[in-house]
Amino acid sequence: MNKSNEPITQAFGQKIRATRKSFGWSQEALAHRAGLNRSYLGQIERGETLVSIVTIEKLARAFRQSLSILLSELPEKDLSDSPETAEAASSLHNCPPVYGIRYLSIPEHE
Repeated sequence: MNKSNEPITQAFGQKIRATRKSFGWSQEALAHRAGLNRSYLGQIERGETLVSIVTIEKLARAFRQSLSILLSELPEKDLSDSPETAEAASSLHNCPPVYGIRYLSIPEHE
């Protein structure tokens, strides 16, 4: 199991719980509809675990929602000032053209 302290896993878990309750379903009912273990669903709702895209899709199907609806309104991490973003931008800027298309350059932060 992948433990998580990330705010997005907390927010996703809260959204899953709120959506489940809006349907009037128990954890067991949602777990059954999504093909998940009930204790795993509890971990998701508490934001205690990282969730794969496959699991997110199972939950979306159980709610009869699209992935975009299920993932909407979750907080996004601001990566604009991170060293990883600057490094990625730098490496993309120096890439050769692919099929005649050059990568867009990303302006550097001052």
